[in-house]
Amino acid sequence: MNSISGDLAVMPVTDVLQWAELCGKTGTLLVVNDTVEKRVHLKRGRVLFVSSSKTGERLGEFLQRSGRVDIGRIQAALTEARNMKIPFTQRLVKMQYVSPSGLGSAVAENAKEILLDAARWDKGRFEFSEGQLPPDVTAGPVSLDDEPLLDAVIRQLAGDRRGSYKRNIAFFVSDSQRP
Repeated sequence: MNSISGDLAVMPVTDVLQWAELCGKTGTLLVVNDTVEKRVHLKRGRVLFVSSSKTGERLGEFLQRSGRVDIGRIQAALTEARNMKIPFTQRLVKMQYVSPSGLGSAVAENAKEILLDAARWDKGRFEFSEGQLPPDVTAGPVSLDDEPLLDAVIRQLAGDRRGSYKRNIAFFVSDSQRP
């Protein structure tokens, strides 16, 4: 299995993802900052699924926080999915706790939050392992393959930076110098 690894201070997450997209890579990107791990699963350069160990970013927590599924149902689906050895997302849909389209939009929103957080890290490490994707990713009912996720994250970051730049400039320009 081929891999590439590095320091996020040298090569940020967005650069690694753009490289994978341009080269049409299939595999898993692991990004680590202290004790937080995020995984980005890609197929031919496109993001299929994103997961995180950070509290509040796990899919079940996101579904509860966004009011889509209550905690009791999340726990039931998670327990059954583990016992049946099937993806959590598949069990949520099969139990009719969320529709496939509702789950798809939730997964996309959650993935964007996870990627935005990782893209803002200025320290940590990454490792991209090329090759086969985990069965949970390929067998689940949701795929982000059609979502322009990376573009949305980059646009959001650019907007954040422009806003920060404007605030910093405004701080240094006196009232008499403002247009």
